[in-house]
Amino acid sequence: MKSNKKLIAMGTLLVLLLLIAGNAYGTESSPDSHEEMSALIFLEHVVGLDVGAYNVSISDYTSHLKVVLSNEQSKFSAGIDFVHGRPTWISFGVQGAPILKVQYPDNLVDLTKDFLGRYRVHFNATYIDELIPMLEGISLKGSKTVTAEGSVLEVTVDEWGVSFRWNYRNGIEAQRKVVYISLENGFLKTFGDTWGVTKINNTDVNISKEEAKRIALEAAKDYIDRIGAEVVSIETTLDFYNDPPCPWGNYTGRGDDPYMLYPRWSVMLYFDKAYGEYSKVDGYYVGIWADTGEVHSSHSQGYYGSTTPLNPFHVLIAVITIPAILAVIVVYKKRRLNSVKTILKKI
Repeated sequence: MKSNKKLIAMGTLLVLLLLIAGNAYGTESSPDSHEEMSALIFLEHVVGLDVGAYNVSISDYTSHLKVVLSNEQSKFSAGIDFVHGRPTWISFGVQGAPILKVQYPDNLVDLTKDFLGRYRVHFNATYIDELIPMLEGISLKGSKTVTAEGSVLEVTVDEWGVSFRWNYRNGIEAQRKVVYISLENGFLKTFGDTWGVTKINNTDVNISKEEAKRIALEAAKDYIDRIGAEVVSIETTLDFYNDPPCPWGNYTGRGDDPYMLYPRWSVMLYFDKAYGEYSKVDGYYVGIWADTGEVHSSHSQGYYGSTTPLNPFHVLIAVITIPAILAVIVVYKKRRLNSVKTILKKI
């Protein structure tokens, strides 16, 4: 009797934990928030889906929505990330033929133009006016790069489909200020837009390339002396940057807004050889704010590996023991699963 009570208590606790976990990770809701309405506007008026022809399910996470549209004909899912209430990254999944309110052109360049035009209208993305003309005359017979005064377009064509990536460039490139579209099987696969939420704080480059090298060498001096390395070459690049928001903690970048970018020197110091036995270090990175000269990041760079030949006996032992260990784990998990099922049946 006591044993049964313990099982019931354990089962009840397990159910409660599952319910708590479900509430922590996501809840289905009706489209009653600004982000949920933005998501449905995007899917219907920009993607061109006939949302009214589907059953709609929305799971609301922190700054992220999962929208599922389903009916007997097809199923469409979208994971949408938001910044400042604006959709910035969307990944699509399609099963069956989607029900559309717009006609998709067969030509993928025209499809992309139409999509961007609708996006520009419904989300007031006026900067799109500068990007669409860069698609004129584009052939999809191979990958290519197109440059303009304020941006650079990279077109990638491969076995999976085609993608278009625009990066902001004002003499200095900003990799985090981007508009991105990928297409697969004649339909949207991914869309990203951080262009609208990302700002350039200033373009003041008060630190020259040579000064950046000197600052980097000084920042790395103690580490280089400690391991006895010799710097044989230095690579420097200038861009706009800020530390991205950390998903598991508070933001620790420059300023209050991770989408406010500043000019930065990235300096890579390459060593004469790789140092270390298992963890190899072959260089040192230093990030320097180009407007102030302050070092914002510095660390060694390398890889894991060993030049010591593998012992054949150790390899044989690993081949024999690893499958056995995995088999034990599988059996243990099955027993655990059966145990949980038994407990739940008794509740």
